[in-house]
Amino acid sequence: MNRDRMFLQLMCMLALLLAGCASRPATIGSVATADMAATAPTPPSPSPREDMMNPIVIKDVLTNIDALEKTFDWKPFRPGVEIARIYNSPDNGPTAAFLRYQPGASVPLHMHGGYEHIFILRGSQVDRSGEHFAGSVVINPPGSSHMVSSPGGCVVLIVWDKPVILAQ
Repeated sequence: MNRDRMFLQLMCMLALLLAGCASRPATIGSVATADMAATAPTPPSPSPREDMMNPIVIKDVLTNIDALEKTFDWKPFRPGVEIARIYNSPDNGPTAAFLRYQPGASVPLHMHGGYEHIFILRGSQVDRSGEHFAGSVVINPPGSSHMVSSPGGCVVLIVWDKPVILAQ
């Protein structure tokens, strides 16, 4: 495994850990392949505390994005942008998701209430700091703001510490 791939995997795990990955997802999507499965078995009737202790495992994210795109339940997010949620905190806390941008799609100006970690898995994104290609990690601190576009389309893993605030 090359150093860049190892670094990206480490950053993904760290971001998910820091964002409160112990929060169990509302839905993890319909898993279609064993390679993309949530691997931790769940007891038939776990208590809420036991269920929160099971890890979320999504295999081969960096090497099999086609399977990832086919596996999750994608929903409209913004015009030209779809979202597949991994977990969602009910109290406006940490959230993780995959976003899929069609070529030319964008997300309007917004401000971050907490940290936002973006891991570009395929394609590229453009924001005020430039164009970021697959393999890049962009971390936006609390209070920062930006617009995001993807001229050629992209797939990203995004982790929000707190919800974003759209500029009106």
